[in-house]
Amino acid sequence: MLEPLPTIQTRAPVESPHARHLPARAALDWLAAGWRDLARAPGSSLAYGAAVVALSWAVLWALATWGLLYLALPALSGFLIVGPFLGVGLYQISRGLAQVSRCL
Repeated sequence: MLEPLPTIQTRAPVESPHARHLPARAALDWLAAGWRDLARAPGSSLAYGAAVVALSWAVLWALATWGLLYLALPALSGFLIVGPFLGVGLYQISRGLAQVSRCL
């Protein structure tokens, strides 16, 4: 005998994991928070930024020295991929500043 076909059930709407309901000013608020963190911890923030810049220059210098300067643009695209991972140090500085302000 044939079994009856299963009924089609409608799925409940799932909330999107993307931030689609942000106010237009959200990015400016994030930049302002970054400037506040830089003002509160300028030494460690600038030192971290200088280290990332020095690393980038070192890679480009090495490419130029070895005659591989044509790989500079692919290296820059690689920096865009690796950049968020290099930013983890700055995220940690911001997290530490937030914890200190909570304790006060």
